[in-house]
Amino acid sequence: MDPFERILLSQREEDCQSFLADNKEILSVTFNKQLCIPKFRFGNEFVSDFVLFDEFSSLGYQVTLVEIETATARAFTKNGKYAKRLNDAIGQINDWFAWISQNEEYFLQTLNSAARKSGKASRLASALGFRNFLPPHRNRVFVDAKIVIGRKQFLSESDNLRREAIYHSTNRTIEITHFDRLLDTHKELVETRRALDRNASTTVLNELSKSRFPQVRCLIAHNDRTDPSTLEYLAEDPDSDVVCAVIRNENTPPTILERLAQKKNKDLNLKLVERHELPQGIFITLFESGGDHLRRLILEHAHCPEQVLIAASTSSDRDERRRAAQHPNLSDGQVLSRLAADLEPFVRTGAALNAQSPPKVIAKLATDRDNKVRWAARYQNIHASEIDLIKGLETESDWARSLIAKHPNLQDRRILAELATDESWWVRVALAENKNLPSKILRVLVADIDKRVSSIAQARLRSRNVDKH
Repeated sequence: MDPFERILLSQREEDCQSFLADNKEILSVTFNKQLCIPKFRFGNEFVSDFVLFDEFSSLGYQVTLVEIETATARAFTKNGKYAKRLNDAIGQINDWFAWISQNEEYFLQTLNSAARKSGKASRLASALGFRNFLPPHRNRVFVDAKIVIGRKQFLSESDNLRREAIYHSTNRTIEITHFDRLLDTHKELVETRRALDRNASTTVLNELSKSRFPQVRCLIAHNDRTDPSTLEYLAEDPDSDVVCAVIRNENTPPTILERLAQKKNKDLNLKLVERHELPQGIFITLFESGGDHLRRLILEHAHCPEQVLIAASTSSDRDERRRAAQHPNLSDGQVLSRLAADLEPFVRTGAALNAQSPPKVIAKLATDRDNKVRWAARYQNIHASEIDLIKGLETESDWARSLIAKHPNLQDRRILAELATDESWWVRVALAENKNLPSKILRVLVADIDKRVSSIAQARLRSRNVDKH
């Protein structure tokens, strides 16, 4: 039997408190708080079994006081009245609330001291220590309380309605819960630790794949040591997060991915496209059955197969034709030539930017009637020569010169230095983004009178200094 479950069978309240004090994460996780301190004393007469609290937020300090009763006690009598233990606990908590409301500053000081003594002086403890520097209206503490009593099996449907009524009638400041909630957290934590153990055997991983906790099953589904048969089992999990973890696992066999793609589930399809690599057949299946958003993601995928790009090149959607035209995996000269003659300038621009486009196609696009198409072919295409780039600086508009200024093939230092003093801030911003720009010229741009230019230049210079170190 689980050690915590064995303790819950006893009537000794101190045994349970001792176990929880040694395993503070149970309460922290159950009630979603960062720090847990046992036997928290405040005032001259008050002791809370545990205090839980969070970092300072815009609302104030979030504090939870926990009162532990025995697991064998009942919260309500058969007649629906408060049992003596519950009645005493609620009375005690109301006394705590009354004292804290009158001694908030002293309560915070006591909490600060307890946080530091706990040896877990997190940012919270620091925040509490510097509270006097905070605006007075923000220096507030919000306190709620949890009473843990009895087991789930002791509670009837009427009892649960009574618990809910108490919670809402106290403005959600007093919650009555049972020990099975803590026990579930404990079991999940134990299984999570086992699932995270890099030395866990495949037998253990297979066993944990049948855990009743979705988070544990997610860890197994994502583990690169989980065997294919277990991944196949988890691919049919009722929890979508678990199935998504199977998809993210780089060792998941293609047959499982193909079966998931056949389900035509929108959320799963999006997760499939997020993978770095996918079998070509899955791309085709997803593209043929997907909606606009999924098809766009496929056409943006680095490993999108040419077969899909060729199919997209005949789409009625100009955006899809543009993405196909620009994708580096499209190398079919005939398809690129067709896209370069598309009626939409938007699509022709994509063909002009594709490094795989035949030189004849680029040359034709460089004389296109549309300015943006021409500029893309002349000054954005990766194969643009430095001679053509320099010529463009003499004849083109500010927008075209900005394209030239950040082109990686422009390396003439004299030209780059001249662009650093260009009248257009647009051109100078583009120059600051040029990856080949010498640091000397970048420092000139740091002192630029235009903040847009100087901020980009500063960021680039900072990035280079970090890379050096």
